[in-house]
This record gives sequence, C-alpha cells and structure tokens, in this order.
Amino acid sequence: MDELFLFVHMPKTGGQSLHSFFNTHLVPNQSYVHLVSPATLNAHLGMLTSDFTRRPLEERVKAKVILGHKVDRNTHKLVPGKTARHIVFLREPAETLVSYYNFQMAGRHKRNEPLIPFEEWYDESKQRNMMTRWLLTEFMKEPHPRRTAWPQVQQMLCSFWFVGCTEYLDRDAPLLFERIGVHGVLERANVSGLHHEETLTLDAGLRERLRAENPIDVELYEYWKGRLAQTVARIRAEIQDRTKATPRSLTNEKQHRVSV
Repeated sequence: MDELFLFVHMPKTGGQSLHSFFNTHLVPNQSYVHLVSPATLNAHLGMLTSDFTRRPLEERVKAKVILGHKVDRNTHKLVPGKTARHIVFLREPAETLVSYYNFQMAGRHKRNEPLIPFEEWYDESKQRNMMTRWLLTEFMKEPHPRRTAWPQVQQMLCSFWFVGCTEYLDRDAPLLFERIGVHGVLERANVSGLHHEETLTLDAGLRERLRAENPIDVELYEYWKGRLAQTVARIRAEIQDRTKATPRSLTNEKQHRVSV
C-alpha cells in the first residue's frame, strides 16, 4: 500500500524543523515536496508553488511527504492512488501567539524596521482563536468562517492520521519518521531566543489573559493533548505490525519465486 504523508503546517508549530529534516533526508521536489507561498518559494527555492500542481502525473506520484502552509484538504488529490495520511501539530495558544510575535519582530529587526508593541500587533487577525480560524480558512478553505462552523474543525481533525502537540515534537517526531520510513535526527529551527531574538517573554499573567481570550483554541489544544498518549500508542502499534509483516512478506515472495 503506497502512502502519502501530508503535514499541515500552521505558523510556529515546528514546521520549519520538520521541513529541514525532510529536505535533508528525502529528495527535495521529488519524494519531498514543500508547499508554501509563492513569494517564499521565489526567495528561497526559485520555484513557484504551482510548479508541483502542473507537473505530469508520473512526477507527482513520486511524492512521499508533502509539507507546508499551502497543504489543504484537496492536496492529496494531486497524488492519486496513494493512501493519504494527514498530520498536524497543535501548540498551546498563548505560546503560539507570543512565538509568532517574536518571529515577526525578528524579521522586522533584520530589515531595520521599527518593532511594533505586542498590543498593536495583537489585532483582529491574531485574536479570536487564530489557530482554529487558520484551520478553517487555510486547510478547509472556508472563506468566511463563522463561529457555528468551528465544530467542523474538530470533526476534520478526527479524520487525521496524527494530531500532535509541538511541545512533544522532539519525542514524537522520531516515531513518525520511523513509521514513514525515514531515519535521521530532528534539529530544531526558528526557535525564539535560540535562532532569533526573543522580544517578548510569556509570563503567567499574559498566558492567562491570552488563554481566556482564545477559549476555542484552548479547548481544541487541550482535547488533542489529552488524546496524545493514545495516538502515539496507535502509531507504535502500526510500526510493530509492519515489522512483523515484513519477514512474512519476504518469505511469501521467496516461496513464490521457488514455485515459479
């Protein structure tokens, strides 16, 4: 059974670390495809996002892992004939917002632009459950998300193969890599205070306030965090089942060759 692993990359959830890993351990633009905005691709890869969608089918079917901000509910249709395995990492909402702010301020600093105070940056585009709205608009392609539509996000995530938490990325990523069939060591990238300056520190008071102002994101995150042990156990079981099946498959193949 051929599989296609699709990593939905929400901002500041560890996607850059995963990208660096797959870009190193798979063949870029063949077995590994990075789907991001055209501007980003032009700047770093010299390739447009549309290039992959326009490639002949015989080239697209080489993809084993697709990751990026532009992975949506229809991306798997670009690689027909494979079983789609959707993966996403969620992050504690307050930490996501502060990390996103620090990342954008680091960019402004590099461009010699004045920094923006957090309260000014924390506008309507970041408020009101940014994580849930991102999944609705970017992955599910709902142009005008309504509060009544938000339960659809939970239903959609229930269909995912793996829903993880960024705080456990170092622990769980190697397990996913083993299940996918790629071996190597994950190295973190774009970490505030390590790879770029940390402008704002998340203290207890700010954390409490941001969680109170984004209750649906908090509920979504806590639900899947509570299910993570069960999810990880399922992946471990899949690895064990595939390990047991491999020798049997080889034996059957040898017996077939002898009989022929």
